[in-house]
Amino acid sequence: MNKFSCYTSRTGNVLSQQLQLVWRIAMVVVVAFLFSGNAYGQIPASYCDGNPAGWPLSGPGTAKITDKFNSNVDDQFTEGSKDGNQINQNAWALGTANDKGDIINAGAALVDGCVLRFFADRYAVNGDAAIGFWFYKDPNISLNPDGTFSGTHTDGDILIVVNFVNGGGTAAPVTYIWSSGSLVETSVQGCGITNTTQMDVPSGLSYQSKSGPAGKYQAGAFFEGYVNLCGSGIDLCFSRFLVETRNSQSLTASLQDFALGSIDIKPAIPQGTATDETCLVKGTVTVTSPIVGLSYKLSGNGFNQTIVATAGNPVVFTGLEDGTYSLTAINTASNCESGARSIEVDADITPVNAPGALDVDRCGPGTVTLAVSNPLGGVTYRWYATQTSTTILHTGTTFTTPSLNATEDYWISATGANGCPSTRTSVQAIIQTPVVVEAGDNLARCQSASAQVVPLTGASITGGATTGTWTIVSSVPANAGNTLGNNTLASGSLTVAANYVGVITLQLTSADPPGACPFVSDTRTVSIGPAAVVDAGDNLVRCQSASAQAVALTGASVTGGAATGTWTIVSSVPANAGNVLGNNTLASGSLTVAANYVGVITLQLTSADPDGAGPCVAVSDTRTITINQAAIVDAGDNLTRCQSSSAQVIALTGASVTGGASTGTWEIVSSVPANAGNVLGNTTLAGGSLTVAANYTGVITLRLTSADPDGAGPCPAVSDTRTVTIGPAAVVEAGANLERCQLSTTQAIALTGATVSGGTNTGTWSIVSSNPVNAGNMLSNSTLGSGSLTVAANYVGVITLQLTSADPDGAGPCVAVSDTRTVTIYPAATANAGGPYTVGCTQPRQVTLMGTFGGGATSGSWSVPMGMGTVVGNVYTPSAAALEAGVPVTLTYTTNDPAGPCLAATATAIVNFEVCDVFEGCTLGYWKNHTGSWACYSPTTLYGSIFASAPDELKNMELLDVLNLGGGGIYNLARQSVAALLNACHPHVDYELTSSQIISRVNAAFAAGTKNAAGALATELDMMNNAGCSIDAHNRPISSSSSSSLQGIGEVEAGDLKAYPTPFSDKATIEFTTSVDESYTVRLYDMRGALVQELKSGEAKAGVVNQVEVDGRSLPEGLYLGRVVTGSGSQTVKLLLKR
Repeated sequence: MNKFSCYTSRTGNVLSQQLQLVWRIAMVVVVAFLFSGNAYGQIPASYCDGNPAGWPLSGPGTAKITDKFNSNVDDQFTEGSKDGNQINQNAWALGTANDKGDIINAGAALVDGCVLRFFADRYAVNGDAAIGFWFYKDPNISLNPDGTFSGTHTDGDILIVVNFVNGGGTAAPVTYIWSSGSLVETSVQGCGITNTTQMDVPSGLSYQSKSGPAGKYQAGAFFEGYVNLCGSGIDLCFSRFLVETRNSQSLTASLQDFALGSIDIKPAIPQGTATDETCLVKGTVTVTSPIVGLSYKLSGNGFNQTIVATAGNPVVFTGLEDGTYSLTAINTASNCESGARSIEVDADITPVNAPGALDVDRCGPGTVTLAVSNPLGGVTYRWYATQTSTTILHTGTTFTTPSLNATEDYWISATGANGCPSTRTSVQAIIQTPVVVEAGDNLARCQSASAQVVPLTGASITGGATTGTWTIVSSVPANAGNTLGNNTLASGSLTVAANYVGVITLQLTSADPPGACPFVSDTRTVSIGPAAVVDAGDNLVRCQSASAQAVALTGASVTGGAATGTWTIVSSVPANAGNVLGNNTLASGSLTVAANYVGVITLQLTSADPDGAGPCVAVSDTRTITINQAAIVDAGDNLTRCQSSSAQVIALTGASVTGGASTGTWEIVSSVPANAGNVLGNTTLAGGSLTVAANYTGVITLRLTSADPDGAGPCPAVSDTRTVTIGPAAVVEAGANLERCQLSTTQAIALTGATVSGGTNTGTWSIVSSNPVNAGNMLSNSTLGSGSLTVAANYVGVITLQLTSADPDGAGPCVAVSDTRTVTIYPAATANAGGPYTVGCTQPRQVTLMGTFGGGATSGSWSVPMGMGTVVGNVYTPSAAALEAGVPVTLTYTTNDPAGPCLAATATAIVNFEVCDVFEGCTLGYWKNHTGSWACYSPTTLYGSIFASAPDELKNMELLDVLNLGGGGIYNLARQSVAALLNACHPHVDYELTSSQIISRVNAAFAAGTKNAAGALATELDMMNNAGCSIDAHNRPISSSSSSSLQGIGEVEAGDLKAYPTPFSDKATIEFTTSVDESYTVRLYDMRGALVQELKSGEAKAGVVNQVEVDGRSLPEGLYLGRVVTGSGSQTVKLLLKR
């Protein structure tokens, strides 16, 4: 079960000018405790038992806040914010809070009328923290975007500060009251406690710890408490609530994370809406979103009423006269009343305006629907027969009359929500007379070769209108030439288009009468009978033919009054008796044109008589047949030429174009094989020439095409082809030049990639030159198929070879052909790393390397195993890990990649490490938890009194507070510098730097003002502070001659390193333990730092003693170093071998 403890007193420093106020408050608290119903023993144990069950509370006077955590956008205090400041003097920023002070949830509640309960949790439990709870009266305390706070302190604001204990336990809350611009400590009963065991997170909270399971509070992660203010006389009407984490309970401690929200022990000013007083009812006020449990009071104009808000029920004040009222909210548990909200209730007794309505008419007898123009919501409309009638015909925005034969008058009024009727408005239901239209009888006419006019007589319009207009409804078929010559009723006439045949529909439409009656229409038709129409078809063009050709006379037609016709030849120019009609009928007409005829033939098509003895006569139409002259082309004889090593030009003579054309154009149809170098130097008939590509062999086909004899006419251009054949010659390709790297022995190079083609396929290799000359370079095989070159050992230079083909055609004009290739031998690279090298103990711990290169190499560079240091300018600087391990490191010296195919050369060198004095250093965790071991400085010493260049936000912090800082950059440097200073000034710690060196370097890093400078020095100091602590938890020195402590991060871990017996004559034992399971290696070094022997490696179990034997029988007398290297670090012990 969790421990429970209450505390009722607190000793602290009180400002002298506030002694009298503190005394009065203390006396009130004592009297209140003696007579209060909430004496200490009567406070329920659940208020302070470390159990989160029951949180958060809800209802008036409660608060619940959820804060960002494990985030770089968490709001937190900055710039030296302190509780003693005015609110607007503090500052905030977004960042990442310290894990152990990172708030996730917080809450508070006023219970039993005078007991303030509060709780908070945190992200991690890796250390103690202090926590503070502010209760403000000012409802306007909030965050500004510029990193400042709004609002002010009010006398009576309360601050409660408690230690948040790691691992659980109880703590005494300290209560302060804000008075006259400062905090005054007061003594009240209170309790604070953290959970001591893992507990479930309540359903009302969302929480995730840094290292524990989801939904669970680790021990020390949840805090709750209370202060009993019953009978204290302290005003409890608080509006805002803030929880904060801090470095300590001191009022000057730096503030860390915070969460701000409302608590409304004093309710917020309520909102309300009013309804106006009318002629029918009184006004009302309704509270907006009432909070269950609060009382709401409305007063003014003689009205005073209080209503308690209950679940699911609105809070409404009724029966209100016109006037101003005051609305407040009261928390009955705290008896705190909010500020007042002023609400107006107005009077509404004015009648609405008289309604508007438009007269409505209809065509002929029947009902009419009348309607209000733009009716208003909430208004009632009533219809009457007369202006004074009390009989209501209808209620609503529309009214439909009974069936009417004549126009009638009606009246309408409007009554608003206040019950007052308006004056009445008159509106008419109008009955209009309909129209009657007669368009007249249908008409029939005959087709005319010219436009004809038809008078539109016999039509009439009566009733509501006496005039009208003619329109053409349709022409079937359509014809835009059919138009109205006059469209009036009195003089209407229709103009029919020339040659039109069809039916024209006309419409007579009356004028639009006034009122609801529409215009009326009636139609009549005018029919036009057809006459005969002949179309002989389009004129035709044909090309001259060597034989007689038949031309079909299609595309002709006879329509209208006739459907048949007969073809006749009108003329042939020039005349030719061979031109005759093969068929003279309309359906199958055809013309036979004489062979080789050129000229124009005119034909005529005549229709049959359309109506016998009637007025319509036969109709004729003509068409022409034109015969154009054709072209004749001769491309000339085929040609044969020999392959040439340069382009050759061939004249294209012996061709002709006659007949319908006299010019033509050459083109290349194909080159087999294809070659873009084969082009026409001139494409004309008169000057045509072909340019053949150099070395081309194959057949080129050319085409001569005449000009088009008749342009767009039917005679096409005519073509003819000829070929040009090119015979082959020999071709030699010696192959690509070769590159090889120098060898210490002879090397054979196969002469592949060479070809001989064309007129022959064999050839012979020969050496043209060796530069420089070397008789060892020779051809081991000179044939094309197996050619091979042997290069002399260690030869460097250029050898030129030649491949010569066989004669392709003996006594013919083609001769043997040659081609050359070169073989270049590049010098190989050499490398020498030098060494071995030794890194001594003199600072800086470096060694100069002596690598050299030669041969084809022009430079060299060093490479270092990962994590083992760097080489700059031939100087090797080992890493901290390499120095710590003390194991020889192998460096690699590599030349650059030389020219040609030769590869870079590499060489290696061994670097040994001299074993040096082992410096010591205790961690931040040791100095934070063992202030009794501090020497030279006090935990309360101000940081700025030592480090003058420190930033302002650090100068006024005590050294112990600086050790507890979180974050990186300057904060990391600050806490590392305090630990370094304590190490340097302690008499039993052999630290690497002196106090003056530390102060000088830290001031320089702060003065630089850069994050990199601070971070680099902080990292260096962190390594020195983890070198191994030489004092125990009781400030006693640990012997370095026979044992070294195994130290982890932040704390001295259990375990040691021993060697016995010492001195020894033949064998000794190294014994060590580790605090965790981890791998280990044990090595033996001489005092020069040279590795003597790797004694053992393996896996160590936590708390289990490991023993390693040292066999000194074959070793010379002297002092040796035994080093144990584990995942946690390394330790060294001295062994003296003496016989």
